[in-house]
Amino acid sequence: MAVIGLTALFFGMLQLSCGNGGNEKKEDLKIDKEIKTPVKESKSMKFAYVEMDTIVAHYEYQKDVEAIMKAKETSIQSAIKSKENSAQSTLKSKGSAFQTRMTKFQNDLKNNKITSQEQYEKEQAALAKLQEELTTLESRLTSEYQEYAAKMTNEYQEEAMEQTQAINDTIQHFLKLYGDEKGYDFLFGKSASSYDLLYAKDAYDVTEEVLNALNERYKKYKK
Repeated sequence: MAVIGLTALFFGMLQLSCGNGGNEKKEDLKIDKEIKTPVKESKSMKFAYVEMDTIVAHYEYQKDVEAIMKAKETSIQSAIKSKENSAQSTLKSKGSAFQTRMTKFQNDLKNNKITSQEQYEKEQAALAKLQEELTTLESRLTSEYQEYAAKMTNEYQEEAMEQTQAINDTIQHFLKLYGDEKGYDFLFGKSASSYDLLYAKDAYDVTEEVLNALNERYKKYKK
């Protein structure tokens, strides 16, 4: 994000320079008017950085939430599978009954046990009705299963997002308190998935201190 922003700013400045032949004056850019509250220079800037990947991996609150959500995921998967098995069992039972009656009808025809056209048509109509009911049942059970699975999955995902947000909020809130207490002007976050902080000396790394304080704070909360 930062690299892209700086690149865009660079090209924007380059276009201004090229467009004015490199002879622009300070007043032409209206710098004084645009910057209403210039940042004052400080002789004693204090800053540090935190390895956010380490915080997330070893924060006890994160671990507890992961365990809870893992158990819920297993429970939901079991419930969905049970719903599927129930639907399949019902369809199998109904399908088996239909197939048994169809086989009997075919055998009766073969053995000349159906002695009238009326008897033939009546049984044929009954089988057609059973087949239609079976098709309708299959459609209904499939729809119910899909809706149930989607509902359970969505509820899990929503809770997972809420828990993740809660974890992030506690970390951000604590880092603000930590930064204020320690008197830092800047507190940076370093992560393998982000290029916001490209390099910093190890001397400015306060990850361990922050992690220990976070976990101590969480232990008090759990009690």
